[in-house]
Amino acid sequence: MAKRFLYLAMVAFVATAFIACGSDDDDGGGSSGGSGKQTVTIQPAKFAQKAGKYNFTEGLKANQNNIEMTTLEIMDGGQVSFELLNKETGKKDVVVADVEMRDNIGYIKENLRVNGTFKLIQGTKAINANQIELNVYIDGNAYIAEEGSPAACVLQAVLESKGEILNYIAQKFQIRSMIIDLKGDVKAFKTISSANLAEIAKIAQDNGANLTSEELKSFQKVISYVSISRYGTIDIVYSDGKCDSGTWNWLNNQADQMNLWLKDKGMGNKFIPENTSVDIDFSGKECALKIHAKITGSKNYDASLTLVMMVVE
Repeated sequence: MAKRFLYLAMVAFVATAFIACGSDDDDGGGSSGGSGKQTVTIQPAKFAQKAGKYNFTEGLKANQNNIEMTTLEIMDGGQVSFELLNKETGKKDVVVADVEMRDNIGYIKENLRVNGTFKLIQGTKAINANQIELNVYIDGNAYIAEEGSPAACVLQAVLESKGEILNYIAQKFQIRSMIIDLKGDVKAFKTISSANLAEIAKIAQDNGANLTSEELKSFQKVISYVSISRYGTIDIVYSDGKCDSGTWNWLNNQADQMNLWLKDKGMGNKFIPENTSVDIDFSGKECALKIHAKITGSKNYDASLTLVMMVVE
């Protein structure tokens, strides 16, 4: 159990903790952090005014399989997210791609898993739901919705907060470095200048974590980017085109923390809790966060992971 808790602390939080945020005391230029004010120069993401999540009235069926598309979301940082439901297994998969919006038409950029276009048409008095024209291929399967296919907008205002904190966190991020600090029965301290999660596993293993081969294999991921929406979605996209997805909301009305709910009980890992909270500090166009975990079991030690990330403009 202790080894799996390390997986929780070092992998799940690498992939999810980007969503927490520090105090948003406003000093004019924007500031955040528990140890003092720091100037924040992060501007609203390019799709901040276009971001939105849409549920299809009925799942869109692919041409030759049992996988339906249930939602489409335009992310603040310039991505589009598609949620796919496997009708046989009940499992969901999220596919994310960069997109160029021209008016209300989205042109999906070159991607390992998806290509095509979509068009959003504002609903009328007679038809309350928005309309979506869709022509995309995901994993080689066509998803097509012609004009008149309804999709209900499910944006919620609950994520509004004081100050401009949403402008800081609703972005596309890349990891600049990671710092691992282990104290106790397992000791290590190192800065990693990459987003390769396998390096975290190696450091822990070299210092006595005793991870199994299966656990080590689960670390074989490199984060390409993280896209966070002001409407409650976080998508973690890996270099192989696969994605983990979760949802978040404010932990308190001061908006100095965010609470995370993980789909599928923790990005597909049953040992990861379904919700957690993390703090974050902003400085310039960067954000840094520190995650703590107390490991107990055959070995007892404290683990912390600091992530330094840069906004992708």
